[in-house]
Amino acid sequence: MNKKFSFSTPLDFNFSECLRFLQRSDLECLFRVKNEVVQFALEIENEIFLIQVFWKKERLRVEILKGELTSFSKKIITNHILEWFDVKRDLTSFYKMCKKDKLLKSICKKNQGLRLIGVPSFLEAISWAIIGQQINLTFAYSLKKRLVENFGQKNHLEGNDFYLFPTAKVISKLTEEDLRPFQFSRSKIKYLTGVAKAIDEGLISKNALSQLSYDEAKAKLIEHKGVGNWTADYVLMKCLRYPDAFPITDVGIHNAIKKELNLEKKPSIESIEDMAEKWGGWKSYATFYLWQSLLPV
Repeated sequence: MNKKFSFSTPLDFNFSECLRFLQRSDLECLFRVKNEVVQFALEIENEIFLIQVFWKKERLRVEILKGELTSFSKKIITNHILEWFDVKRDLTSFYKMCKKDKLLKSICKKNQGLRLIGVPSFLEAISWAIIGQQINLTFAYSLKKRLVENFGQKNHLEGNDFYLFPTAKVISKLTEEDLRPFQFSRSKIKYLTGVAKAIDEGLISKNALSQLSYDEAKAKLIEHKGVGNWTADYVLMKCLRYPDAFPITDVGIHNAIKKELNLEKKPSIESIEDMAEKWGGWKSYATFYLWQSLLPV
């Protein structure tokens, strides 16, 4: 089978704007972005694929650098990319809402075509959310990089290393002796290994959660130690794609609102709740666009 294929994108899809988000840290270790091309590794039925994606003439172009492309693997790769970049989402009503919103109007116009970049892997999403609790983004990326490069699978191609996120079984068996040297706190180690064990044992899964309402899914997530409101909403937003998942206590949201509205101090939770009343069905997207507004142009 040909190792190249493509699929069309909506008119309001902006790949360059999506890449701007993906390039927010030089410490990212699960994919590479260079010259408007994304390269990453993906495991399908115990076979490692190395894949690159770029956009040209209204289509996302996919090339398989390593791995045997079959009808099945092509379907998995396509679905992964579509989910990662939220390609199928119709943003018409979101932009219509933004035009009437004082806070979002300018942000949406500047970032037109941006998609809510997701984290298709449930384990990766919840692990990343736990890692990022109460620390700055640079340190969070450093911790993720140490976890991935020391306990994930490494693949080498054309002078570059490509990593897979560690499996739930691997993470569940890590100890303080394994992770403390990499500056993981005792609480983060406990939370990471606990959630990984629950996933490995089938006590919690992306598929099961996706069958529940937003409130039910959030409640299920919060049952696990180390998963609070912010962490649960992050996972529901970035992995499970609940449209009204809204991590309202997120510092990035507060800073973005302060910056956009030229406020003297960060807004109160109550004032943010009032703003978000108009965002029904699009709170996750509003959050993501607020985050994007903080990135350098």
